[in-house]
Amino acid sequence: MKCWWMLLGCLACGSPPDSPKKSSPVGSSSEALPVVLDLGSVKRPDGKAVLTASKLDAAMIQAFVPDIGSLKAPEQKVLLDAVNQTTAPCSPCLEDGVSLGSCALMEWETCPTLPALMHRAYRVAIQGGSLGEAQAAISMVEPWQDVPLLDRERSGEVLVTFAVDYLDPFSHRAWKPWEALSAEYGDAVQIQLLHAPQSRHAGADAFSELVLQAGTHQKAMEMHRAILEVGEEPLLESVKKQDVLSAGELPISEGAKNAMKTHTELVKRLGVDATPVVWINGYRLSGQREIGILQRFVDLALIDVRESKN
Repeated sequence: MKCWWMLLGCLACGSPPDSPKKSSPVGSSSEALPVVLDLGSVKRPDGKAVLTASKLDAAMIQAFVPDIGSLKAPEQKVLLDAVNQTTAPCSPCLEDGVSLGSCALMEWETCPTLPALMHRAYRVAIQGGSLGEAQAAISMVEPWQDVPLLDRERSGEVLVTFAVDYLDPFSHRAWKPWEALSAEYGDAVQIQLLHAPQSRHAGADAFSELVLQAGTHQKAMEMHRAILEVGEEPLLESVKKQDVLSAGELPISEGAKNAMKTHTELVKRLGVDATPVVWINGYRLSGQREIGILQRFVDLALIDVRESKN
């Protein structure tokens, strides 16, 4: 597998890379660009709070990076500059302009993403990457969010939560690359559905209730695919004729309706007002994305998980 920072080379800048090691086989749109701090300005590129840099030294982050003493001086400088001069992408650090280093001093025992972020910067440094590449790996466009397990059990190393509104054609289109990635990654990736029917799409909740009525994950995904196969403007009666649910499984039960309420409350908490939206181990990506972009984030999440086990 290529090093993850090679794959992110084109995300860190808008111009073609100047060396093969920073190239990417997949083009990226401007919306996929990460937040890379301009340390010479008074505002962050995303318009949020001004970064307050920290001054951690090697000894102060050794708990996260035990091998920091083995890094060469330029590599260690990239790592420390990234830690001290980059805003963590989680709340409240993202909003308040708190550096990764300051987060380490304040919240390291309670922040679930801090160790992974430190190791992302470390991996850039040991591969000879630049400060810009390290910052791109840490501070991206959108934050991590606490997305609970909606399925009955966790089975994959990477949990992908896919927000779906069956009367939004963009939800239909956004599912196609995930269908392909699910086949490619197999059991390493687990996809769960977050039902997010929008009020402007009258009747969309009825389709979600059909999926929730299915009960088991396997049957729910079968119902999900049956709806998508009908087309971008599905009719409820056409979906019911797909025979995924028997006559005995209808009408919609109170259990399915209560599950819909749980999804609606979660959608509100996560601030979803449109689809497509997806979370990859909690990292949020909004909008339609190329399959190559999605694959990069899945690869990053896999590396984080597998490294944490060592």
